[in-house]
Amino acid sequence: MLPKSERLVNQLCGLERRVSRAGKDSIDHGPGGHDDLANSVAGVADLVGSSRPAFVVTPHLLEMARRPPRYRRLRLDEMPFH
Repeated sequence: MLPKSERLVNQLCGLERRVSRAGKDSIDHGPGGHDDLANSVAGVADLVGSSRPAFVVTPHLLEMARRPPRYRRLRLDEMPFH
């Protein structure tokens, strides 16, 4: 059962299927559209209907996420070719 939401219905109805030259399918919102809620509901439906284990946030994973990155993004004026 899906949540009762006009926004969700509009996003689901606004999805478009495209096929690349290589034959690969993709589904995305049309120009100017949104699909964030539709993606969230699809993700939950996939987890509920799946036999694989759900993603589990462990204390170790939280600790790793809190650490600063090992690198620093350079500004354009710091680039060696600038």
